[in-house]
Amino acid sequence: MFGWTFLLIWADRKPLERKGVPLLTVAPVILGLALNNVSAVSSGLRPLQSTLPELGLQARLVVLFVFRYLNVRLLTE
Repeated sequence: MFGWTFLLIWADRKPLERKGVPLLTVAPVILGLALNNVSAVSSGLRPLQSTLPELGLQARLVVLFVFRYLNVRLLTE
């Protein structure tokens, strides 16, 4: 996570040239963590009530990162 934080800071400095970085963050990182949470809930390791805030945050991050990618992509066309 520390490495991804620096990757996002690096991408933030030149967002038009590094517009693909948010998608690299969404696909393996955020969606992987969300799938891990869903798996933990479905197997009974975590209660749904304690997992919902985290899943909500992950959903908002996915929307934010995809919106940012699409917004920058429109600016460069």
